[in-house]
Amino acid sequence: MRGRFTVLEFALSGLLSVLVIGVIAVLAFRAIAHDEALDEAKQLTQVTAAALVEPALTPALVRGDPAAIAQFRRRLNQRTLESAGIERIKLWTPGGRIVYSDEPRLIGKRFPLEEDKREILRGDGIEAHVSSLEAPENRFERGRGELLEVYMGVALPDGRPLVFESYRPSAAISETSHELTVAFIPALLGGLLILWLVNLPLARALAGNVRRARQEREEYLQAAVDASDRERRRIAADLHDGVVQDINGLALSVAAEARGAEARGEGDAARRLRRISDSGRQLTRSLRNVLVDIYPPTLHREGLGPALADLAEGVGRRGIAVDLELDDSLGLAPEVESLFFRIAQEGMRNVVSHSGAARVTLTVERGENRAMIVLRDDGRGFDPDSLAPQGHFGLRALESLTEDAGGNFEVRSQPGDGTEIRAEVPIE
Repeated sequence: MRGRFTVLEFALSGLLSVLVIGVIAVLAFRAIAHDEALDEAKQLTQVTAAALVEPALTPALVRGDPAAIAQFRRRLNQRTLESAGIERIKLWTPGGRIVYSDEPRLIGKRFPLEEDKREILRGDGIEAHVSSLEAPENRFERGRGELLEVYMGVALPDGRPLVFESYRPSAAISETSHELTVAFIPALLGGLLILWLVNLPLARALAGNVRRARQEREEYLQAAVDASDRERRRIAADLHDGVVQDINGLALSVAAEARGAEARGEGDAARRLRRISDSGRQLTRSLRNVLVDIYPPTLHREGLGPALADLAEGVGRRGIAVDLELDDSLGLAPEVESLFFRIAQEGMRNVVSHSGAARVTLTVERGENRAMIVLRDDGRGFDPDSLAPQGHFGLRALESLTEDAGGNFEVRSQPGDGTEIRAEVPIE
């Protein structure tokens, strides 16, 4: 199921990527179309200036002679301008006077010359941009829609400079954008979709390999845990049936000898023998505590509560107070009890070995469909991010086991503020 979700996520993310790339491509083509339209407008303006405007310039036109203006208008009549795709033209002097325009009301009017037009007069460049039509000299162009404004330098026969300005409909941008989109976008998106479709089987195969590798890892981990349990059980049985019984029998024998020595009036010998017998019984108790740590018989015989109580008692003998909070009637499945006991055992082992804590709280709770175990200590804490990958192998193994059971495992800690181990698993 998880593998299918992975493939589905890959498919959806790939499709989303195709769409995003498509949107980016459309925006890029629009920018290219904008530049192409400006370049085309510049080229048409240059051709118009070279073929029609500059050859017809005369000093009389600049002086405002009506005959010269009429002659220039006949040369650049409306039909000629429309054939060149021009909506409006203007000729400017360096002083900001409009020498000629196809709008007669502008001829002879003066307006502040913009900086970009002054730069054109100082050089041989050509500029183009979408006109805002907000300037006073553009009042007669308003209402014609968005226009491309192009201006370049021209010269009278005596070399005096003028600025030739033309206005063209900006629809050319949309037309160029449409042409580029129709030409390239289908091919681009088609190629991306083919690549996406080709990658889907590869994604399925990769997800299958990951799923199998995860399953094998889980099986190896479970086998290692089971083998560890069997080995713990064997060692505990051997110690209990061998060394523990022998030491306990020896302690009982020495106790009997102590009673005999006391009966014979050998007080010093009786006291030495009783000390040896007491040491033997203490050693027996210590070994039995070790056996509980190695393999808790109460877990399988009496359940999680008594097993945790035995564990807490062993930690308490190390001088660490343990607060055990759990309901005796939890009714958890054996595999959950075994997992929770391992978590508590590993956590308590770390508390005793590393934390320097004075108190530990161990809580087990059961909800409607979740069970949780929480172990908190008031020790020195640590930075979880500073752990090396090989560090705290026991906790990492428990994290994997908890995740395999469908749950969550978390270690919260910071220097000087203790440590909390929290695990939560689903239950039926």
